[in-house]
Amino acid sequence: MDRPAVLLLEDSPEEATLARSALLFAGAQLANSPEGAVVAVLGKKALSEYRGKLKIPAIAIVPEITDEERDRALAAGVRAVYERPPTWQGYTALIALVLAEWLPEDPTTRKGSRPRPGRSS
Repeated sequence: MDRPAVLLLEDSPEEATLARSALLFAGAQLANSPEGAVVAVLGKKALSEYRGKLKIPAIAIVPEITDEERDRALAAGVRAVYERPPTWQGYTALIALVLAEWLPEDPTTRKGSRPRPGRSS
């Protein structure tokens, strides 16, 4: 059975390439639209423009973020904000953790197996 898909919303070509590579390395499938995804991973620009429009959980992985930006994102409905580690090993470990935490255990459903409170790392 296919793994649940992740929607990647990232405007920076460099960050998109890095995120796409890390997600694929971790075994994620990428979706082209929210309808085919169970979670959205937002980059820095998408995070700043997010207004709770997705019907799937949205999380952010960004190179750096201020406390004010993090608070604003969480208030807008982003479920979690993670700061991207500077190394490939750290980034892939974070992606593996994020996928384990945010993807449903049952890939036939779009909902996770348990409620997940907003958190920040």
